[in-house]
Amino acid sequence: MSSYGLTLASERTVYRPSESIRLSLTLFNRTGQAISLHFKDTQRFDFLVLDSKGRAVFRWSQDKQFAPVLGTETLGPPRPELFFSAEIPGLRETGRYTVQGLVVASEGPLAGWLTLEIRP
Repeated sequence: MSSYGLTLASERTVYRPSESIRLSLTLFNRTGQAISLHFKDTQRFDFLVLDSKGRAVFRWSQDKQFAPVLGTETLGPPRPELFFSAEIPGLRETGRYTVQGLVVASEGPLAGWLTLEIRP
């Protein structure tokens, strides 16, 4: 979807074991025209953390409940972007992790990735 841009960011790229990690996900409209995204429930985003072998070690939405209410978010004047943030619990094991930030729209998930490292 080239009409969208997405950025996933963290405060740093290196953390200590068990140190909380704040993530932010911004979806923006590149067109200047209003664009609507549709959602099957009240969830709008998710964060997934994968270890170096590609195994999911954390999913932000795993312990959340979302109301089964259809929804729409419109990007465009006067609100050209959507911003989401969450703090995830620290990862205990040292190593490299891939974080995937997702906007879970019915049109298809829009995703961004970043790499974090956990070191003593």
